[in-house]
Amino acid sequence: MNRINLITGILLLIIFAATGQYMQHVLKPQHLADLTFRMEVRANHIYILFAAVLNLVAYRLPVVEGPARNVFRITGFLIFLGGCISVPAFFFDPVERLKKGA
Repeated sequence: MNRINLITGILLLIIFAATGQYMQHVLKPQHLADLTFRMEVRANHIYILFAAVLNLVAYRLPVVEGPARNVFRITGFLIFLGGCISVPAFFFDPVERLKKGA
């Protein structure tokens, strides 16, 4: 699981940079006039960074023997899953709002 967390963390850092470019080039100023929408997009962008950092930290979780080993494995998996969910959330929320004419 540690290797998966490392790869996911690096990929999420790259995706974080790509979503920053997406926000700069695709989201037009008329969409960003709505402060609520603007904060939603930026928050989702920061969630991707947070998920990347958590995955990189999970990569360095110690290898533990005994009953605590399952807790660390589950924690690493949940952090991985959170990163996987944060990327679609970035694109799904704003796109639905733009379709409705925000």
